[in-house]
Amino acid sequence: MSDRYALIGDIHGVLPPVIDIVERAQEVADSIVFLGDYVNRGPQSRQVIDFLIDLRERLSGRVHFLGGHHDLAFLNAVADDRIDVFLRMGGAATLNSYPRADAHGERLLLRQRVPASHVSFLRDLAPAFNADGLIAMHDQSDAPSTSVRRFGVFGHRPQPSTEPKISNDFALIDTGCGTLPGGKLTCFLWPDRTWFQAS
Repeated sequence: MSDRYALIGDIHGVLPPVIDIVERAQEVADSIVFLGDYVNRGPQSRQVIDFLIDLRERLSGRVHFLGGHHDLAFLNAVADDRIDVFLRMGGAATLNSYPRADAHGERLLLRQRVPASHVSFLRDLAPAFNADGLIAMHDQSDAPSTSVRRFGVFGHRPQPSTEPKISNDFALIDTGCGTLPGGKLTCFLWPDRTWFQAS
């Protein structure tokens, strides 16, 4: 019998639905795969990354993290200490979730504001996850043409209906968490091809 995978869509800095959906996913799946875009737009990007780092430690080997465009832009902003591009992607909410000054009130550079554990987490994000006839990536347009014999699960493109778009060949599971009014966080189960949500 093959393993069961829970794939979780774009989070965008909103913590409560992540806590809810992970609790449910752990009960029904052998492995959990996050599709990226953990930061920006919502107010709790720092707390989301803290939660995911803790989850990685608790579920060692059972949880996998892919990188989204917003996560990579955040990593680049920290590395370069430049926020102009990042701010245009909704990065202000992420920056506001980190302290601006130290205990003495001294203003901190961005690279001083973001813990080393968060930088390490962002650097370790994978581009893809493959298993049992499945390929998961953040952005469908990045999927290799050799993936056609595998079912693809992708985030990145918010679905206006706030429900996943599922075809015979792929599922798009960014359902607007932190992005769309009434957006939800979606968990897609493979090989079942069923799904559930947290608002």
